[in-house]
Parts: sequence; C-alpha cells; structure tokens
Amino acid sequence: MIFKNIQIENLFAYNGIHKIDLSGCDGERNIIIISGRNGSGKTSLINAIKLLFLGATDPRIRRIGFPPTILSVGQFVRGVPGVWNGLFNVHAQQRPDSTASIAILWEEEGGNLVEARRRWKINGPGYDETLEVFRDGVSLLPDDMTMTLAQTLPRDFVPFFFFDGEQIRELAEAEDAITANEIERILNLSFVGEIEQGVAEFVRQRRRDALPEATRVRIRRAEGELATKEAEREAAERKRLDAEADIEECELEKRNLMAERDDLRSGVSEADQRLLEERRDALEEQRDDLARRVSEALPPEAPFLANLDFTLKAFEDVELFIASHQDGVDAQIDKLCTDLPRRLLDEEPHPPIPLELSQIEHLREKLIALLASYTDERSHDDTPTYLTSLNLSTAHALRDQYAIWAVDGASRRKSHGSDLQRLRTLAAELDKVDEDLARISVVSDSLVQRFQELSKALTDIDNSLASKYEDIGKINAELTQCDRAIKDIAAQIKKLEDEHEHAQTASEIVQYARRVGEVLRDYKGRQREIRRASVEKQINEKLAILLADHGQIRRVSLNDRFIMTYYDNSDRRVGRASISAGMKQLIATALLWALKDESEKAVPVVIDTPLARIDLRNRARLLDAYYPTLESR
Repeated sequence: MIFKNIQIENLFAYNGIHKIDLSGCDGERNIIIISGRNGSGKTSLINAIKLLFLGATDPRIRRIGFPPTILSVGQFVRGVPGVWNGLFNVHAQQRPDSTASIAILWEEEGGNLVEARRRWKINGPGYDETLEVFRDGVSLLPDDMTMTLAQTLPRDFVPFFFFDGEQIRELAEAEDAITANEIERILNLSFVGEIEQGVAEFVRQRRRDALPEATRVRIRRAEGELATKEAEREAAERKRLDAEADIEECELEKRNLMAERDDLRSGVSEADQRLLEERRDALEEQRDDLARRVSEALPPEAPFLANLDFTLKAFEDVELFIASHQDGVDAQIDKLCTDLPRRLLDEEPHPPIPLELSQIEHLREKLIALLASYTDERSHDDTPTYLTSLNLSTAHALRDQYAIWAVDGASRRKSHGSDLQRLRTLAAELDKVDEDLARISVVSDSLVQRFQELSKALTDIDNSLASKYEDIGKINAELTQCDRAIKDIAAQIKKLEDEHEHAQTASEIVQYARRVGEVLRDYKGRQREIRRASVEKQINEKLAILLADHGQIRRVSLNDRFIMTYYDNSDRRVGRASISAGMKQLIATALLWALKDESEKAVPVVIDTPLARIDLRNRARLLDAYYPTLESR
C-alpha cells in the first residue's frame, strides 16, 4: 500500500480544499516530512487520515482531553462550545451547505489504484456521513467498500500505524487491558477470543432456552430495565459534558471581567487598599466556612426542625409501633412473602401439567396477599395507619434518628438560626468592604460605578459557577446511581439464569460447548505465548539498534498481557519512573516497530512529531535505522 495523494476539505484546521501530492516517492525515497508552525495543521492531518479509516462513529477518534472524555457522535461532528470545535473547520461552519471530507489515493500491492473518500454534511440538527471507494476508477458496492477498508487496514491496527510521537511513550508504561487487547488484535489473536465469546453466548442462550417461561419473562423484563438504565447513563454523561462546557465559558468571562476591573485600579492608597483586601479575604474565609457547615448540616434537618411538633409526634408513634411488634412474627411473615412464592412457583419440582404464565402470576399474587393478611390481622388498634406497612428493622432505624431531634431539636433549631443570621451579617460586611475598595482604588469617581458593576457581575458569575458545580455533583451522583443499578440488574439477570443450573447442565450440547470453550482458551493461551515470545525477541532486536551503547536499558520482557518490564546491564529491574520521557519514546518505538513487522501489514506509517523528546544522538539512529524500514512512501 503506497499513498499517492491526500485531499482534505474543511476538516479541523483546514479551511477549503488542500491537496498533498506524494507521487514522487519511490523505494529509495520513502520518507516524507511535513513541517509547520504550531496550529498550522500537522495534527489535523494525521487525525483526518485516522478519520478516513475509522469514521466518526468510532469511540477512539472521539476521545478528547485529559482525563479523556468520549464525545457523542453528534458532539464530535458539530462541536461543543468551549470544549471542542467540531469536525468541521470553524470558518466552514459559517458557510451554508459546506461539506467536509478526507480522500486518499493509494496503490495496492498488485498495482491497482484505490481511492477512498469519506464526506460529512450538516443536516439540520444532525449530519450525514458517506463513504465512497473506487478501484481503478470503478465505484465499489457498499459492502465491498467497508470490506476493502477493513482488509487494507483493520480498524484496530490504526493506532499502531498512525500515531503521535509525543504520546507513544504511553505504550511503554501501559497497564490497561485496552492496550493489551489492541496488541492481541494486531497479532491476530483476538479472533480466538471472539469465537470463545460466541461459544459463551451460545451456552448462555441454550441455558436460557431451558428455563421456565416465567423466568424467561422476568429476564426479558430485567434486560429492558438494563437498556433503560444504560440510556439514562448516556444521557447523564451528555449533560455532564454540556455542564463542563458552560463552566468553561463562565470561567473565560470571569477572567475577562477581572482583567477589566484590574485596569480601573489607580494604585493609590495602597496601604488602605491592602488592609481592606485582607479584611475582605478574612470575611470571605469566614463566610465560606460557615456556608459549608450550614450546607452540610441544615438541609437534612430543616424539614424536621421547622415542624418540630410533628417530628416529636412521629417519634412517639414509631416507639409505639416497635413496642407492639417486638415478638418478630411480622418480620418472619415479611420474609415468607418474599421467599415462599419464588420457591413454590419458580423452583423444581414443577407440576406434571405445566401451568400457564397467567396462572402462575395469579397464584403468586394470591399467596402474597394471604401472607400479608396475617400481618394485617395482627395490627394493633393503637398503631397509626401510616405506619402499618413499616417493617421492624426500618422502624428501629427511624426511632434512632428521630430520637436525636426529640431530645435536641430545639437547641439545634436555635443554632441553625444563629448560623443563618451570621451568614447574612457576613454578606453585608463583604458588600461594605467591596464598596470601600471601589472608592479608594479607582482613579475617577465616574469610574466607581463601572467598578461596582464589574464587581457585581463577578459575584453573579461566582454564584452561577457554584450552581453549575453543584449540577456537576448531582450529575455525578446520577451517574453513580446508574452504574450501581446497571450492576445490580446484571447480577439479577445472572441470578435468574443460574436458578435452574442443575436442570441445564445435563444438556449434552451445553456440556460439549463448554468443552469447546475450554479448548479455545487453552489454544489462545498457547498462541499468545508463541506470539509474545516472538514480539519480545523482535523488541529486543530493535532496542539493540535504537539504544546501542545506552547502559540504562539492556532488554525488556513482556508478560502474557504484553506489559513490559525493563532490565539494565546487570539484569536488574529498572523502575518505570526512573526512565526519561525520551527513553520511553524509544522503547515504545521499538514496540511499534516489532508489532508492525509481526503483523506483516504493508501500510504507510504516519507519525505526528516523530522525534518529539528524542535527543540528537538517538535521532540519528531513528533516522538511519527505523524510518527507512517503514512503508511510509
């Protein structure tokens, strides 16, 4: 595969149509250097090339910032104010009917010319993405287009052939499963895992087919709840990203207002100004500490302390309830309501004549109602009706909480009132200090009003920022709840699938499929060890070339997850933190070089900032030994 030319239109930093002609390269002249100032489009070029092979739907192309955030496809294409400008060039977005595209013409190994073009167009609130692939000028069918791109450069190979030289050292210290999985794909090991997953899915489906219809219905219902929670989580993630964009805009506006206000200061009365500023800082610290204490303590207690008479009555009612239910019979009935219908209707042995689902559900509801009626019959006349459905353990917890307010409620209410009054006093004192600062620090009385307007605007922005950070906190809590619910529902589905394990393991098909899975795991382990040893050997060969006389690293070893360990000339382990950024880049380069040779893919290698943190001596080795071996023609 030899790139002949690249054409970019309205993508990222490129406004309009830009062409790069590569047709003058040959086997002896196969290195192309593109230089330019920061912001001139070097990174945009490599991102555009990735975009051709991945498309905008691939999450790897949509990962931005640190810590990394994956934008939605719409956000990636159209942009997020203050966070991401979008796939379209900012100037092109202002022109109606603009399109953005990336097209590459390359020569295949057999001499055929292939041109691939991916194009985007804004369509109202959405967008359209199209892919075209031509071989020797003839358009391919849609399925053939996707297959041609996948055969030329599989999507999982992209990070190993198009990468940022400033970032590849991260490979040398990678500890995560994502990197290991990508390496397995480039070494053609992942297909075994995919087959293994397919076998596992087959086993799961066969086991599910053997479940009673009622259990399958409950599983489908749980899967629907799981899909809903996953959708809620995705919506919350989008809200969080939008809130972060709003915060960025507010922070920018705040910096601008502060700069304008500082320009109005005269510099006179510096001693008085310093004293007032110290006074303001002290007041702000007092206010913030008090506000934090109030915000943590008051909200949970406010409804109960504001209605202290009702709180005391509730405490008495709960104590009465506990006193009348101390024998624990109600707790046993509650447990029977939960366990008995399941064990009677869902577990083996089943009736010789299968019941209809509607019959099972009718029996379940009737049995629960009958059991619950025993609790109703035991209800005491003096127990308040609003507590009749309360269980004993919850009642004890309520009694302990209400006891605090019953004993100490009046003093707590008085203390909170004093804190709120003190907050109002501190706010008034801060306003007075700000007014005094404006009077002594501005040259002209005519500018005092503007100074005060700016100070008020800054206060409003600070309040807005506080509210937005509070929103972020709520969204994070929502995300945590979604994650917990997703985990619980997944566990519930597994429990339902495992309830009838003894009936399903007898299936010869399931047993056979499980043995196939074990064979696949064994095969994958052996193949991984073979490929790991081969890659490790190649990495050390490349390092011997790139590091030559460097004594800090003599060799590296790979574990079964392709994570590297370093050894010096005395064969002692070298800590990751002891290795310089430039050295890590050389090690990662050796890894990429070894993986490229091991994959046997003849694909151009495109590197952004190729020499990055490499010193002059090692740059010469890279230029002489590494780059001429690449298929970057």
